[in-house]
Amino acid sequence: MISFDSLLEKLDFNISHKQRLVIKALFISKNPLNANSMQDFIKIEFKTNISLPTIYKIFHELEHLQVVYTLHIPSKKTKYYLLKKMKPQSHLACLVCEKFTSFVDEDLSKELKESLKKKDFTMLNYRILLYGVCKKCQEMK
Repeated sequence: MISFDSLLEKLDFNISHKQRLVIKALFISKNPLNANSMQDFIKIEFKTNISLPTIYKIFHELEHLQVVYTLHIPSKKTKYYLLKKMKPQSHLACLVCEKFTSFVDEDLSKELKESLKKKDFTMLNYRILLYGVCKKCQEMK
């Protein structure tokens, strides 16, 4: 897995202290974060405050620089952000509670590679986002 420092070296732009905190939070978070959850995460993890407008501005900059993916739940306005890492990324998105869960499925990765090999296509990386209803929300019905 890529280290945080080597990830920063690959970014070809000057990074402010606040941008560094947002990137670091995305790096260590197991799930995508929206602006509010990012603000809370930084407050807890780094014992500092960054205003929501600043977080939105940083997300916009990182999105423009193609450092993050933007994820959203259909019919919802909230955007979630995920750092582009050099490894396959798979997530489950609950349409009820809007929770994202990361998962790794080596069998799926292997099947994708084999399927694409038959089509003379070499997969370098992938990102999968599956929408549904989580177990907790299913039990609440």
